[in-house]
Amino acid sequence: MRAKTILIILFSICVIVVLIAAAALLLYRFNAKNRIMDGPDMVREDIFDFSSVYLERMEYYRGGGSLGDSFSLELTMEEGEEGRPDVRVEYYNRPSHDVKAVEKTVRMSSDVVTGVMEIIDRYGMRDWGELPEAEEFALDAPSMRFRCTYSDGSSITAGSGDELPDGGGAAIREIRDYVLRCAGLENGD
Repeated sequence: MRAKTILIILFSICVIVVLIAAAALLLYRFNAKNRIMDGPDMVREDIFDFSSVYLERMEYYRGGGSLGDSFSLELTMEEGEEGRPDVRVEYYNRPSHDVKAVEKTVRMSSDVVTGVMEIIDRYGMRDWGELPEAEEFALDAPSMRFRCTYSDGSSITAGSGDELPDGGGAAIREIRDYVLRCAGLENGD
């Protein structure tokens, strides 16, 4: 009788352990499926609503200074296979004319595009319109170009020859740094 009781207790413990392990596995799979991947080449099953207006391309360039530096960053999103987003970050950095350029392409999830769109909305960048020419400029300073193109054909364009609205430079730097951070790349400055 005592052996039978011990076997029943051991069997009950085994059943409880199996149930706890199954619950832990289900929780892990649910969290892994919904976890945001924020590193280079960490792309999960990605779903994006291409029927609404979205950011197709973000381009940033800085260079042409006396050092011969050149830095560019391009984020693109296209509708790929089976309607899934195909998101890429193209990175190019040559800090001076005598240094070999570093070029990388990183595949990302559409979360980075959503993040850039949130920054644009927070700074009201879509309301900038055509920017006036800057009154002052430095002849030997590096030039900067920034452009965001949306799926409806609208765009945001700014450059070193433009008079940026208050906070405009901070907005562009925040977008650049956010994309670099999400792609696991170094800063361009």
